[in-house]
Amino acid sequence: MINLLLLVLQFVMDFIILAIYMAFFLPFLTFILPPSWLKTAESIPYFEVYFLSLSLLIPTLLSRFSFFQSILVSLQGVHKARGQELEIIEAALNPVLRQAGLRREDFSLYVDNRDELNAYAIGDRHIVVTRPLLTYLPVPKISGILAHELGHLQHHHTRWLLMSYGMNMPLAISNWIYRVLVTILCIFQVIPFVGLAISLFVFFFNTLIRLTNALMGLPIHLLTQYNARQNEYEADRYAYEIGYGAELHNALLDITQGGAYEPSGFFARLWSDHPLTQDRLARLRQYVEGGRQ
Repeated sequence: MINLLLLVLQFVMDFIILAIYMAFFLPFLTFILPPSWLKTAESIPYFEVYFLSLSLLIPTLLSRFSFFQSILVSLQGVHKARGQELEIIEAALNPVLRQAGLRREDFSLYVDNRDELNAYAIGDRHIVVTRPLLTYLPVPKISGILAHELGHLQHHHTRWLLMSYGMNMPLAISNWIYRVLVTILCIFQVIPFVGLAISLFVFFFNTLIRLTNALMGLPIHLLTQYNARQNEYEADRYAYEIGYGAELHNALLDITQGGAYEPSGFFARLWSDHPLTQDRLARLRQYVEGGRQ
């Protein structure tokens, strides 16, 4: 329910910011587009509402297709697991899949060269493991980490994140175009009066965008981070339920001792998308010890 609420709130905020961008682009569009196109658009009732809504909804729906997810995976700078890396991941993953009643062919495995101990899931079927994790942890503990990532996939946490990413794409493109146009306009600031008009014009739109981000973006971000922390607990619970709670606990303990970053202070934790590892460890101990009684 909270995922749907976040997506609706994001749509509202993105719609408003996109409308601000379009108002900025309008003077430039009158010079670029044929007059007949502009007249046609003006003749359609609520054309701008339809156009902006579709601009946000179409990429959101496209995020459900595998080709879009494959593009996103490639943008992470990862590569398909192969050779010895694939053997290690499969040795850790296959027992987890059997325990969960899932098929190996339904998942794609990747390796990330970043120098950190981490693993993450993308979309509906993509699991990424960092190379240091494969060398630092033994196979049983990697199984615990992968059970956690399967929890994200099985509870569709990554699906909602991907839809959110797709909805933000038109905004990212519009922001890039906006910056390019502002840079071009700055060339004319040396002209008296014209430069002042351009500065006021740009200041007005910058203020609108920043105010919208401040008034809506901050609450949405805090709610998103809270939801992400709850998702971590839910994925931990899934790992325990399929029999890998102890392995995940021990893996997290090793990662923490390996120097993994932990947010300190109330506001840092509030801003984080992960709970404190100590809190996760405590919950996992409760699950495992309670299951033994």
